[in-house]
Amino acid sequence: MRVLFTESEVPELATRLLKEAGSRKVWLLEGDPGSGKTTLVRELVRQLGSSDLVQSPTFSILHEYHAGEQIIYHLDLYRINSLEEAFEAGVMECLRGTAYTFIEWPGLLLPVLEPDFFRIKLGAAPPTGQNNQREILW
Repeated sequence: MRVLFTESEVPELATRLLKEAGSRKVWLLEGDPGSGKTTLVRELVRQLGSSDLVQSPTFSILHEYHAGEQIIYHLDLYRINSLEEAFEAGVMECLRGTAYTFIEWPGLLLPVLEPDFFRIKLGAAPPTGQNNQREILW
């Protein structure tokens, strides 16, 4: 599926994606820096019931959010160079339970992930005349 959207449409898009993903809890978010990965995760986390502040985990690698008893993980693997580093950072522990886990820059993990993930690609939309429009594929 391919959808064009603006930042003001992210809440509607997040609702749609949560429905499309169904029971899949591991989400892979791919896209260039500034493509809207963290903006989308912020809205997904809000819709899952958390009021925690959502920021990019680029430097910390992992953020944990809470929605009642539910834990939500947000990982950014941009600075991870090997599976060994990912294991040392605790990435695999995030994937073992039933928590929602949103992973930015997931390419390194593809060989070790279970196949039931929800994969999203974000990017700049083709020129259409609308400013700040983005494209999402899933």
